[in-house]
Amino acid sequence: MRESVSTRSSSTSGRTGLVPLDKPPAGASQRPVCRNVQLADRRTSVRMEPVMWNSLQDIGLHEGMSVNEICSNIDRIRGPLGLTQAIRVFIVGYYRAPGKPDTRPTRRQDRPVSRRLALAMGVFC
Repeated sequence: MRESVSTRSSSTSGRTGLVPLDKPPAGASQRPVCRNVQLADRRTSVRMEPVMWNSLQDIGLHEGMSVNEICSNIDRIRGPLGLTQAIRVFIVGYYRAPGKPDTRPTRRQDRPVSRRLALAMGVFC
């Protein structure tokens, strides 16, 4: 089942709706998109390019976490960085960490934190 996040396109039309976090269709804009994320204690909107949203969802699938859980963890440890900036730094850190991500997505709650996830979160310490 694909995770959907409420979105609002950054275009002037202001359309809203649920959009699956898939690769954009051919010819789709790579302009930033606003999506609501539920952090531990509040809901907020984050504006990023579709490729960043797709990367965040892929990381979530590999780590057995939702996009909201990842964003909550980032928010908790981000320090003085803005949330969007911290998410981008996390994504780059995750993909630059040594080793390959597990290719078998899982949703098990008892799964240990991967080395890649720990290293990517470590960029804020």
